[in-house]
Amino acid sequence: MDDTRRAAETVFRQESARIVASLIRISGSFDRAEEAMQEAFASALASWPLRGLPQNPAAWIMTAAHRKLIDSARREETARNQQRWRVQRRTASKRRR
Repeated sequence: MDDTRRAAETVFRQESARIVASLIRISGSFDRAEEAMQEAFASALASWPLRGLPQNPAAWIMTAAHRKLIDSARREETARNQQRWRVQRRTASKRRR
């Protein structure tokens, strides 16, 4: 675990600014980029001790963070669609009365 933590800390110190900048360009949001990066580092600390260090840890973090941004956008879109559906259903129900 010590090697894993050290590798994650090294990647964070050396690459976090570039990773966040790339994620901001993708998402358009500093907050979302920062959150995705932090989640990716947490995933790394959980995954790397079990699976070993990836060949390119910074690329692993960037890929994981990008996927987390995509997952987050999908969850938000699903929530919006469900809300729209509920509103439409209520509106249709009121019209029938």
